[in-house]
Amino acid sequence: MNERHIETELIEKFTELKYTPRPEIRDRTALEANFREKFEALNRVHLTDTEFQRLLEKITTPDVFSAARALREMGTFERDDGTPLNYTLVNIKDWCKNSFEVVNQLRINTDKRQNHLTQAHIDKIIDTYQYRKEEARYARRVGMEEIEKNDFNLNISRYVSTAVAEEEIDLAATHQQLVDIEQEIARAKAKHNQVLKELGLPPLP
Repeated sequence: MNERHIETELIEKFTELKYTPRPEIRDRTALEANFREKFEALNRVHLTDTEFQRLLEKITTPDVFSAARALREMGTFERDDGTPLNYTLVNIKDWCKNSFEVVNQLRINTDKRQNHLTQAHIDKIIDTYQYRKEEARYARRVGMEEIEKNDFNLNISRYVSTAVAEEEIDLAATHQQLVDIEQEIARAKAKHNQVLKELGLPPLP
């Protein structure tokens, strides 16, 4: 099974979850154009090209916390004529009216694909999401209270740790093992020195 087939199956499964497939979006230009269309429709506004580029610079960030916060809050943007524009990136008043889309993988910041999903990975992701399954070091459900305690930071590592617990060490047993080893060394050294003495050689210190 090649990567293209796996990608096709993934999109089909998202489509079954009521996502709208957008096969025509194949590059960054099309992706940004689609976002612009959705943004202007949601906020009932028409942006100039310079305004849209400044908006992209304002909201594009590698910081997961900042991106998550921008999705749930009202934003403010200064237009070319100096007037303020209050906007949202999604419908925060009526979440049910938001639509979800899925596109094929895009190459935006790199010419190489460094991450690959196998069919097993895709099946597990879809199954976990669809049935809200919980699994140690992989997925868990969290309530709004816990999210609020984390200052609404949606970074996955805040809620799911992939760290493997270190094996507990029995200090008393380890100490006894060291004592036994030291005693065994002393006995072996005594036997060795006895042999050296019989051979007329100096003993080990």
